[in-house]
Amino acid sequence: MHEPMPERVISDGRVFSVHTYFDICPESPNGRRVVYSRFTGGVPSRMGDAPATGEVIVADRDGGAARSIGAFAPRTSHTGAYTVWIDDATVAYQDGPAVCLVNVDTGALRRFKGGCQMFDPVKGALFCPGEVRDEGPDAFPPGLYRLNIDTGAVRTVITPAGLMEYPFFRELPAPPTDLWCHAKWSPNGTRVAARVDLSPRQKGIGIFSCRPDGSDVIPFKYFSGERWDKPMHWSFFDDDSFYGYDVTDPRRPCRRWTLDGEIIETVHEGPGNHACLSPAGDYLVTDSWYNVEPRSVMFYRRYDREPVVLAEMPHTWQADAHPALSRDGRRVYFNRTGPEGQGSQVCAVDLGPLLERK
Repeated sequence: MHEPMPERVISDGRVFSVHTYFDICPESPNGRRVVYSRFTGGVPSRMGDAPATGEVIVADRDGGAARSIGAFAPRTSHTGAYTVWIDDATVAYQDGPAVCLVNVDTGALRRFKGGCQMFDPVKGALFCPGEVRDEGPDAFPPGLYRLNIDTGAVRTVITPAGLMEYPFFRELPAPPTDLWCHAKWSPNGTRVAARVDLSPRQKGIGIFSCRPDGSDVIPFKYFSGERWDKPMHWSFFDDDSFYGYDVTDPRRPCRRWTLDGEIIETVHEGPGNHACLSPAGDYLVTDSWYNVEPRSVMFYRRYDREPVVLAEMPHTWQADAHPALSRDGRRVYFNRTGPEGQGSQVCAVDLGPLLERK
Protein backbone atom coordinates (compact mmCIF):
# COMPACT_ATOMS: atom_id res chain seq x y z
CA MET A 1 0.00 0.00 0.00
CA HIS A 2 1.04 3.60 -0.67
CA GLU A 3 0.20 6.82 1.15
CA PRO A 4 -2.96 8.55 -0.11
CA MET A 5 -2.22 11.01 -2.92
CA PRO A 6 -2.94 14.77 -2.82
CA GLU A 7 -6.56 15.56 -3.61
CA ARG A 8 -8.55 18.70 -4.28
CA VAL A 9 -12.12 19.53 -3.36
CA ILE A 10 -14.27 20.39 -6.39
CA SER A 11 -17.57 21.19 -4.66
CA ASP A 12 -17.99 24.03 -2.18
CA GLY A 13 -16.73 22.13 0.87
CA ARG A 14 -19.87 22.84 2.92
CA VAL A 15 -23.10 21.65 1.28
CA PHE A 16 -23.75 17.90 0.72
CA SER A 17 -22.72 17.24 -2.91
CA VAL A 18 -22.29 14.18 -5.15
CA HIS A 19 -21.58 13.44 -8.77
CA THR A 20 -23.54 10.69 -10.54
CA TYR A 21 -22.22 7.14 -11.06
CA PHE A 22 -18.88 5.38 -10.93
CA ASP A 23 -19.06 4.87 -14.72
CA ILE A 24 -20.35 8.33 -15.73
CA CYS A 25 -17.70 11.04 -16.10
CA PRO A 26 -18.59 14.34 -14.38
CA GLU A 27 -16.14 16.16 -16.66
CA SER A 28 -17.22 17.81 -19.93
CA PRO A 29 -15.98 16.21 -23.19
CA ASN A 30 -13.38 18.97 -23.65
CA GLY A 31 -12.18 18.49 -20.05
CA ARG A 32 -12.78 22.10 -19.03
CA ARG A 33 -15.79 21.85 -16.69
CA VAL A 34 -17.41 19.52 -14.20
CA VAL A 35 -21.04 19.02 -13.16
CA TYR A 36 -22.43 17.75 -9.86
CA SER A 37 -25.50 17.86 -7.60
CA ARG A 38 -25.78 20.00 -4.49
CA PHE A 39 -28.45 19.26 -1.85
CA THR A 40 -29.50 22.72 -0.70
CA GLY A 41 -32.43 21.68 1.51
CA GLY A 42 -30.50 19.62 4.04
CA VAL A 43 -28.65 16.33 4.38
CA PRO A 44 -30.36 13.52 2.44
CA SER A 45 -30.55 9.83 3.23
CA ARG A 46 -29.57 7.10 0.83
CA MET A 47 -32.99 5.68 0.04
CA GLY A 48 -35.55 8.24 1.16
CA ASP A 49 -36.36 11.34 3.23
CA ALA A 50 -34.62 13.57 0.71
CA PRO A 51 -34.60 17.32 1.30
CA ALA A 52 -37.00 19.40 -0.76
CA THR A 53 -34.47 21.26 -2.87
CA GLY A 54 -31.31 20.67 -4.84
CA GLU A 55 -29.24 22.43 -7.49
CA VAL A 56 -27.20 21.25 -10.44
CA ILE A 57 -23.81 22.95 -10.33
CA VAL A 58 -21.38 23.54 -13.20
CA ALA A 59 -17.84 24.64 -12.33
CA ASP A 60 -14.42 24.92 -13.87
CA ARG A 61 -12.42 21.71 -13.66
CA ASP A 62 -10.68 22.92 -10.52
CA GLY A 63 -14.02 23.78 -8.90
CA GLY A 64 -13.81 27.53 -9.51
CA ALA A 65 -16.56 29.72 -11.02
CA ALA A 66 -19.25 27.39 -9.65
CA ARG A 67 -22.83 28.32 -10.53
CA SER A 68 -26.26 26.74 -10.52
CA ILE A 69 -27.74 25.78 -13.90
CA GLY A 70 -31.07 24.54 -12.53
CA ALA A 71 -33.00 23.10 -9.61
CA PHE A 72 -34.08 19.51 -9.11
CA ALA A 73 -36.32 17.66 -6.69
CA PRO A 74 -33.98 15.30 -4.81
CA ARG A 75 -35.01 11.71 -4.08
CA THR A 76 -31.97 10.20 -2.35
CA SER A 77 -28.33 10.95 -1.68
CA HIS A 78 -27.06 8.19 -3.93
CA THR A 79 -26.81 9.78 -7.37
CA GLY A 80 -28.18 13.29 -7.02
CA ALA A 81 -29.81 14.51 -10.24
CA TYR A 82 -28.17 11.88 -12.52
CA THR A 83 -26.13 14.61 -14.20
CA VAL A 84 -24.73 13.68 -17.64
CA TRP A 85 -22.82 15.78 -20.19
CA ILE A 86 -24.42 15.60 -23.64
CA ASP A 87 -21.77 17.79 -25.29
CA ASP A 88 -19.44 20.58 -24.17
CA ALA A 89 -22.35 23.02 -23.77
CA THR A 90 -25.22 20.75 -22.69
CA VAL A 91 -25.98 18.91 -19.45
CA ALA A 92 -28.89 16.53 -18.89
CA TYR A 93 -30.26 15.93 -15.41
CA GLN A 94 -33.30 14.39 -13.76
CA ASP A 95 -35.96 16.51 -12.04
CA GLY A 96 -38.58 14.09 -10.80
CA PRO A 97 -40.15 12.33 -13.84
CA ALA A 98 -38.68 14.88 -16.28
CA VAL A 99 -35.27 14.99 -17.86
CA CYS A 100 -33.94 18.53 -18.28
CA LEU A 101 -31.45 19.53 -20.96
CA VAL A 102 -29.68 22.80 -20.23
CA ASN A 103 -27.31 24.82 -22.36
CA VAL A 104 -24.82 25.78 -19.67
CA ASP A 105 -23.72 28.90 -21.59
CA THR A 106 -27.10 30.40 -22.52
CA GLY A 107 -29.34 28.84 -19.87
CA ALA A 108 -31.78 27.55 -22.52
CA LEU A 109 -33.80 24.70 -21.00
CA ARG A 110 -35.79 21.83 -22.54
CA ARG A 111 -37.83 19.36 -20.47
CA PHE A 112 -38.92 15.92 -21.63
CA LYS A 113 -40.66 13.08 -19.90
CA GLY A 114 -38.17 10.26 -19.55
CA GLY A 115 -34.67 9.76 -18.23
CA CYS A 116 -31.01 10.08 -19.15
CA GLN A 117 -29.06 7.70 -16.96
CA MET A 118 -26.61 6.73 -19.72
CA PHE A 119 -25.90 8.66 -22.89
CA ASP A 120 -24.32 7.82 -26.23
CA PRO A 121 -23.49 10.88 -28.38
CA VAL A 122 -24.85 9.24 -31.54
CA LYS A 123 -27.66 7.00 -30.32
CA GLY A 124 -29.14 9.08 -27.52
CA ALA A 125 -30.13 8.53 -23.92
CA LEU A 126 -30.86 5.20 -22.29
CA PHE A 127 -32.92 4.74 -19.15
CA CYS A 128 -34.94 2.44 -16.94
CA PRO A 129 -38.02 4.07 -15.37
CA GLY A 130 -37.25 2.38 -12.04
CA GLU A 131 -34.48 4.95 -11.60
CA VAL A 132 -36.77 7.82 -12.53
CA ARG A 133 -39.22 6.59 -9.88
CA ASP A 134 -42.29 8.17 -11.42
CA GLU A 135 -45.38 6.66 -9.86
CA GLY A 136 -47.92 8.81 -11.68
CA PRO A 137 -50.76 7.44 -13.82
CA ASP A 138 -48.80 7.94 -17.06
CA ALA A 139 -45.52 6.53 -15.74
CA PHE A 140 -43.49 4.34 -18.07
CA PRO A 141 -44.06 0.62 -17.49
CA PRO A 142 -41.03 -1.45 -16.43
CA GLY A 143 -38.61 -1.79 -19.31
CA LEU A 144 -35.53 -0.45 -21.04
CA TYR A 145 -36.06 2.75 -23.08
CA ARG A 146 -34.26 5.12 -25.43
CA LEU A 147 -34.86 8.86 -25.48
CA ASN A 148 -34.20 10.98 -28.57
CA ILE A 149 -32.89 14.19 -27.02
CA ASP A 150 -33.58 16.19 -30.20
CA THR A 151 -37.29 15.37 -30.40
CA GLY A 152 -38.17 14.01 -26.95
CA ALA A 153 -39.50 10.81 -28.55
CA VAL A 154 -39.17 7.67 -26.42
CA ARG A 155 -39.02 4.16 -27.85
CA THR A 156 -39.07 0.88 -26.00
CA VAL A 157 -35.98 -1.32 -26.30
CA ILE A 158 -37.43 -4.30 -24.41
CA THR A 159 -39.83 -5.09 -21.56
CA PRO A 160 -40.00 -7.97 -19.07
CA ALA A 161 -42.65 -9.57 -21.30
CA GLY A 162 -40.21 -9.40 -24.21
CA LEU A 163 -37.58 -11.19 -22.16
CA MET A 164 -40.06 -14.01 -21.52
CA GLU A 165 -39.86 -14.89 -25.21
CA TYR A 166 -36.42 -16.38 -24.49
CA PRO A 167 -36.15 -19.89 -22.94
CA PHE A 168 -33.59 -18.82 -20.32
CA PHE A 169 -36.03 -16.38 -18.70
CA ARG A 170 -38.96 -18.80 -18.91
CA GLU A 171 -36.91 -21.41 -17.05
CA LEU A 172 -35.95 -19.16 -14.11
CA PRO A 173 -37.69 -19.88 -10.76
CA ALA A 174 -39.67 -16.61 -11.06
CA PRO A 175 -40.53 -14.30 -13.95
CA PRO A 176 -38.70 -11.03 -14.65
CA THR A 177 -40.87 -8.14 -13.46
CA ASP A 178 -38.68 -5.07 -13.57
CA LEU A 179 -35.68 -3.77 -15.53
CA TRP A 180 -34.81 -1.64 -12.58
CA CYS A 181 -31.53 0.19 -12.91
CA HIS A 182 -28.04 0.71 -14.31
CA ALA A 183 -28.95 0.96 -17.98
CA LYS A 184 -25.68 0.93 -19.93
CA TRP A 185 -24.35 1.47 -23.43
CA SER A 186 -21.38 -0.60 -24.58
CA PRO A 187 -18.30 1.52 -25.39
CA ASN A 188 -19.03 1.70 -29.13
CA GLY A 189 -22.81 1.75 -28.78
CA THR A 190 -23.42 -1.62 -30.44
CA ARG A 191 -25.16 -3.11 -27.39
CA VAL A 192 -27.12 -2.06 -24.31
CA ALA A 193 -27.52 -3.80 -20.96
CA ALA A 194 -29.59 -3.53 -17.81
CA ARG A 195 -30.32 -5.23 -14.52
CA VAL A 196 -33.34 -7.54 -14.24
CA ASP A 197 -35.24 -8.18 -11.01
CA LEU A 198 -37.31 -11.32 -10.59
CA SER A 199 -40.48 -11.43 -8.53
CA PRO A 200 -40.08 -12.01 -5.68
CA ARG A 201 -36.59 -10.47 -5.75
CA GLN A 202 -35.26 -13.18 -3.43
CA LYS A 203 -35.49 -15.51 -6.44
CA GLY A 204 -32.81 -13.57 -8.29
CA ILE A 205 -31.36 -10.37 -9.70
CA GLY A 206 -29.38 -10.60 -12.93
CA ILE A 207 -28.33 -8.77 -16.08
CA PHE A 208 -28.72 -9.17 -19.83
CA SER A 209 -27.59 -7.37 -22.99
CA CYS A 210 -29.14 -6.85 -26.41
CA ARG A 211 -28.83 -4.67 -29.47
CA PRO A 212 -30.27 -1.15 -29.18
CA ASP A 213 -33.39 -2.25 -31.09
CA GLY A 214 -34.08 -5.02 -28.56
CA SER A 215 -32.85 -7.89 -30.74
CA ASP A 216 -30.16 -10.48 -29.98
CA VAL A 217 -30.92 -10.76 -26.26
CA ILE A 218 -28.08 -12.50 -24.37
CA PRO A 219 -28.75 -13.38 -20.71
CA PHE A 220 -25.73 -13.30 -18.41
CA LYS A 221 -25.72 -16.82 -16.96
CA TYR A 222 -24.25 -16.25 -13.52
CA PHE A 223 -25.52 -18.08 -10.45
CA SER A 224 -24.75 -17.79 -6.76
CA GLY A 225 -25.82 -21.19 -5.49
CA GLU A 226 -29.30 -21.75 -6.95
CA ARG A 227 -30.01 -18.04 -7.30
CA TRP A 228 -29.61 -16.14 -10.55
CA ASP A 229 -27.23 -13.32 -9.70
CA LYS A 230 -24.89 -10.66 -11.08
CA PRO A 231 -21.33 -9.52 -10.45
CA MET A 232 -21.14 -6.52 -8.16
CA HIS A 233 -21.14 -3.20 -10.00
CA TRP A 234 -20.70 -4.67 -13.44
CA SER A 235 -19.98 -2.63 -16.57
CA PHE A 236 -19.08 -3.29 -20.18
CA PHE A 237 -15.36 -3.96 -20.61
CA ASP A 238 -15.79 -3.68 -24.37
CA ASP A 239 -18.67 -4.38 -26.74
CA ASP A 240 -18.29 -8.13 -26.22
CA SER A 241 -17.58 -8.53 -22.51
CA PHE A 242 -18.44 -7.37 -18.99
CA TYR A 243 -16.31 -6.83 -15.91
CA GLY A 244 -17.19 -6.61 -12.22
CA TYR A 245 -16.55 -8.18 -8.81
CA ASP A 246 -17.20 -11.92 -8.59
CA VAL A 247 -19.44 -12.41 -5.53
CA THR A 248 -19.36 -16.20 -5.98
CA ASP A 249 -15.69 -16.15 -4.86
CA PRO A 250 -15.13 -15.16 -1.19
CA ARG A 251 -12.18 -12.98 -2.25
CA ARG A 252 -14.45 -11.06 -4.69
CA PRO A 253 -11.78 -10.58 -7.42
CA CYS A 254 -12.45 -8.31 -10.36
CA ARG A 255 -13.16 -10.52 -13.36
CA ARG A 256 -14.02 -10.21 -17.02
CA TRP A 257 -16.72 -12.36 -18.60
CA THR A 258 -18.20 -13.00 -22.03
CA LEU A 259 -21.66 -11.52 -22.53
CA ASP A 260 -23.21 -14.88 -21.61
CA GLY A 261 -21.17 -15.36 -18.42
CA GLU A 262 -18.00 -17.36 -19.18
CA ILE A 263 -14.88 -16.13 -17.35
CA ILE A 264 -12.27 -14.64 -19.67
CA GLU A 265 -9.71 -13.43 -17.12
CA THR A 266 -9.12 -12.06 -13.65
CA VAL A 267 -8.58 -8.33 -14.09
CA HIS A 268 -7.17 -7.80 -10.59
CA GLU A 269 -7.22 -9.82 -7.39
CA GLY A 270 -7.33 -7.16 -4.70
CA PRO A 271 -10.44 -5.69 -3.05
CA GLY A 272 -12.85 -3.41 -4.89
CA ASN A 273 -16.49 -2.46 -5.34
CA HIS A 274 -17.42 0.35 -7.78
CA ALA A 275 -14.81 0.15 -10.55
CA CYS A 276 -14.13 2.46 -13.48
CA LEU A 277 -11.96 1.23 -16.34
CA SER A 278 -9.35 3.36 -18.10
CA PRO A 279 -9.92 4.23 -21.78
CA ALA A 280 -7.31 1.67 -22.87
CA GLY A 281 -8.41 -0.97 -20.35
CA ASP A 282 -4.97 -1.09 -18.70
CA TYR A 283 -5.93 0.15 -15.22
CA LEU A 284 -8.94 0.65 -12.97
CA VAL A 285 -9.97 2.91 -10.13
CA THR A 286 -12.31 1.44 -7.54
CA ASP A 287 -13.40 1.80 -3.91
CA SER A 288 -13.51 -0.57 -0.97
CA TRP A 289 -16.34 -2.90 0.00
CA TYR A 290 -19.20 -1.86 2.23
CA ASN A 291 -18.54 -1.40 5.96
CA VAL A 292 -14.76 -1.48 5.48
CA GLU A 293 -13.00 1.23 7.51
CA PRO A 294 -11.57 3.39 6.23
CA ARG A 295 -13.33 3.56 2.88
CA SER A 296 -10.56 3.77 0.28
CA VAL A 297 -10.36 4.91 -3.33
CA MET A 298 -7.81 2.66 -5.04
CA PHE A 299 -5.82 2.41 -8.28
CA TYR A 300 -4.99 -0.95 -9.88
CA ARG A 301 -2.94 -1.64 -12.94
CA ARG A 302 -4.41 -4.59 -14.78
CA TYR A 303 -3.55 -7.92 -13.09
CA ASP A 304 -2.31 -6.23 -9.90
CA ARG A 305 -2.78 -7.87 -6.51
CA GLU A 306 -2.22 -4.75 -4.40
CA PRO A 307 -3.65 -1.28 -5.06
CA VAL A 308 -2.25 2.21 -4.77
CA VAL A 309 -4.49 4.06 -2.30
CA LEU A 310 -5.60 7.41 -3.70
CA ALA A 311 -7.79 8.59 -0.81
CA GLU A 312 -9.24 7.40 2.50
CA MET A 313 -12.41 8.49 4.32
CA PRO A 314 -14.97 7.20 6.82
CA HIS A 315 -17.48 4.67 5.57
CA THR A 316 -21.11 5.80 5.45
CA TRP A 317 -24.33 4.49 3.93
CA GLN A 318 -25.44 7.96 2.90
CA ALA A 319 -23.51 7.94 -0.38
CA ASP A 320 -20.89 5.88 -2.20
CA ALA A 321 -17.46 7.12 -3.21
CA HIS A 322 -18.29 6.30 -6.86
CA PRO A 323 -14.82 6.90 -8.34
CA ALA A 324 -15.06 8.00 -11.99
CA LEU A 325 -12.22 8.62 -14.41
CA SER A 326 -11.89 11.69 -16.61
CA ARG A 327 -12.28 11.09 -20.32
CA ASP A 328 -8.51 11.14 -20.86
CA GLY A 329 -8.01 8.83 -17.87
CA ARG A 330 -5.63 11.20 -16.07
CA ARG A 331 -7.92 12.30 -13.21
CA VAL A 332 -10.29 10.49 -10.91
CA TYR A 333 -13.35 12.14 -9.38
CA PHE A 334 -15.06 10.74 -6.30
CA ASN A 335 -17.40 11.60 -3.45
CA ARG A 336 -15.47 12.19 -0.22
CA THR A 337 -17.95 10.94 2.33
CA GLY A 338 -17.84 11.96 5.98
CA PRO A 339 -19.14 10.13 9.04
CA GLU A 340 -22.89 9.46 8.96
CA GLY A 341 -24.73 12.78 8.80
CA GLN A 342 -21.55 14.74 8.06
CA GLY A 343 -22.02 15.22 4.34
CA SER A 344 -20.20 14.48 1.09
CA GLN A 345 -17.98 16.52 -1.21
CA VAL A 346 -16.93 15.93 -4.82
CA CYS A 347 -13.14 15.63 -4.97
CA ALA A 348 -10.46 14.82 -7.55
CA VAL A 349 -6.99 13.29 -7.67
CA ASP A 350 -4.51 13.82 -10.51
CA LEU A 351 -3.24 10.45 -11.73
CA GLY A 352 -0.48 11.91 -13.93
CA PRO A 353 2.46 11.16 -11.62
CA LEU A 354 1.17 7.63 -11.02
CA LEU A 355 0.68 6.92 -14.74
CA GLU A 356 4.17 8.13 -15.52
CA ARG A 357 5.84 5.71 -13.12
CA LYS A 358 7.47 2.71 -14.73
